[in-house]
Amino acid sequence: MKRSILLSFLLLAFIMAFNSCGSKKDAVLQETRSPEEILQDGDLLFAQGDYKSALDTYQRLLIFYPTSELDIDAKLRMAECYNKLEEYEKQMDLLLQMLKENLIPEKVPAIYVQIGKYYEEAARFNPQNADTMDYKTAIEYYQRAIKYEDSNDEWSKAEAKYRIGLVYAKIGKLDQAREAYERVIVENAETPFAVLAQIKLQNPDNLMELSTVPDSIEAYKERLGSLLQQAEEKPMPEEQRTPSLEEYIQSPEMPATPADTSGTSEEN
Repeated sequence: MKRSILLSFLLLAFIMAFNSCGSKKDAVLQETRSPEEILQDGDLLFAQGDYKSALDTYQRLLIFYPTSELDIDAKLRMAECYNKLEEYEKQMDLLLQMLKENLIPEKVPAIYVQIGKYYEEAARFNPQNADTMDYKTAIEYYQRAIKYEDSNDEWSKAEAKYRIGLVYAKIGKLDQAREAYERVIVENAETPFAVLAQIKLQNPDNLMELSTVPDSIEAYKERLGSLLQQAEEKPMPEEQRTPSLEEYIQSPEMPATPADTSGTSEEN
């Protein structure tokens, strides 16, 4: 009797577990979005700071569209999520796997940039060795991204140059930081990172992370425009201002011209 009751209980538990798995499986299998739509939804969640949901969204792209051309993009974004969630080992494992596979050389600079960010984060946990170890390694990976010849990924290469400036600022090398920011402005003027670099040049000591979300970039441009207008409207100190031609002619300190000199000698 006891054995029969036990078997009945186990059978009931099995059926409940099976039904539960089935319902979860059905929920997972429901995906009507295209790969592009999934990626966009993940990006929106990421921009909102919901990194866990963004990660889950990117993973759905890999599950439902394993042969999609956006596979690498989804993985790169997953690495960003792991970074934000402080799951650094998962981030590095994923990035190294992508480098090993090297399926799309065009994406290699983006992978190097992600690895550089990994070491920037690592520096926060090793403050005594940050200058000589983690930050140095981060710069090395950013340099690899810039120099990688089999890719024309201007976005990632511009980001690498910008982050080199940020790393130099973090270790107090402000002259090198300025040079790095100026390089972005000259070489990658059409990218959002040129705007961020201009913001940083206003105050290289500012280590705050700036957003590349379009709305943020527009706000930064407005700020830069306002600063430029203020600079144009601000009167220059008298000793630095170039006098007008009329003011110059009327000045009592105006030196005599050769014509004036010759006229004076004729009168004498």
